[in-house]
Amino acid sequence: MKKRLVMGAVVAFVLCFGFIYWFYFSSPSSFPTDQEVTERINKAFPGAVVSTVLDKLPADERHLVIPAEDDYGLSYWVWEHREWKIAEVDGGGRPKIWKVNVKDPSSYRIVWNIRPDQQAQSVSFYAVQHRNYSWGDEVGRYVPRIQMEKEVLLSSSQYGMIAFPNEWLSYLESEQQAKTSPIHGSMLTSMYMDPSLQFGWNLYDESKNELNGTWGRRSGESYSYEQENIEFLLSIYKSELE
Repeated sequence: MKKRLVMGAVVAFVLCFGFIYWFYFSSPSSFPTDQEVTERINKAFPGAVVSTVLDKLPADERHLVIPAEDDYGLSYWVWEHREWKIAEVDGGGRPKIWKVNVKDPSSYRIVWNIRPDQQAQSVSFYAVQHRNYSWGDEVGRYVPRIQMEKEVLLSSSQYGMIAFPNEWLSYLESEQQAKTSPIHGSMLTSMYMDPSLQFGWNLYDESKNELNGTWGRRSGESYSYEQENIEFLLSIYKSELE
């Protein structure tokens, strides 16, 4: 009897573990067809009239972005609980950061869908840390300005997705290491304002003149359905750059 109970417990554990793995961790199935995608977006997004899917941009195996031609919007999809779900739908296609794993900057993706009538030749993304000086406990700390740019040409496509540039990742990694070091982490971080990067963008024509930009009727509208870290990028103008 005892042996049967043990065997039964083992079988139950294996079945339970198998179900959990199947339900939460199994590989994604094929993505819905373009027609299914448009139907689901139009049903989920109030007032949407999406008819043309431009592409499928994978952030990783379980996270994917769909740029649409109509209103040049973006939809964010996640594989969760054995199905592809809409995490968020945006109108207008303004650039955003999708922090797929908020604790891992290497998973961060910048996504955009620029209207062709903008006549933009390039879009530049910026990581900026503003100068800062603070004083406490008779110790001063100066934080220098940091400005990093990643330019993307729009000649081949008005939409896209990029990972954070290596330069940005290196800086974020160095900051994280400094915060967790015995000296910085226990003393300086508690005494001073924690410096952080501000992420932004700007559009340029072929002469590198900035463009004000025009957007669709649903620009700025966003509907979220899942708890994903998707954030707007700020506009950074030439006058703010050094």
